[in-house]
Amino acid sequence: MMRRLSMLLVALGLACGSSEGRIPNPTESACHLHTYAYQFTPIMAGENHPAVREGGAKWYTYGAIGAVHLASAYPAYEHLTSVWGQPVGKFHLKHETADYLAFSDEVSHMFISYKLMQGISSAYRQVGISESSARLAGVVEAALIMTAVEFPVDAYNPDQGLGITDLVADYMGVG
Repeated sequence: MMRRLSMLLVALGLACGSSEGRIPNPTESACHLHTYAYQFTPIMAGENHPAVREGGAKWYTYGAIGAVHLASAYPAYEHLTSVWGQPVGKFHLKHETADYLAFSDEVSHMFISYKLMQGISSAYRQVGISESSARLAGVVEAALIMTAVEFPVDAYNPDQGLGITDLVADYMGVG
């Protein structure tokens, strides 16, 4: 019971925290916090701060984004399998309660998918994609990446297994 309560408190703390690394005070509404990855300060007169490009993205921006995705897909997969192992076994589910991690793995999945979504959204925003489109692209890409970690890499890894709670935590973080 204490384990479940502590996991709930950690999850609530992560959900209420902001990208500035602070917990909101009681007068702030957690629903109105602006949590953007790599948030920059406003540009002041005479100061040289990086800013988000305004205006729509050009056609070649989308081509460059596609080329980066194609060029990085194979090296990313190779790195992923070198870290977690090759998916060479049979499909199986992870034994959620027998991994002796006390569901701390799920908290890390939620936090990493959240920060991944923020980073991808911010990168798209920096190249001129509108905020709503950048956010949607961040959600979709982060969900695809985190799903790829579980299936096929973990699902066919003899030492891992597909973790349903890992997937749920991934999607909670992305959401």
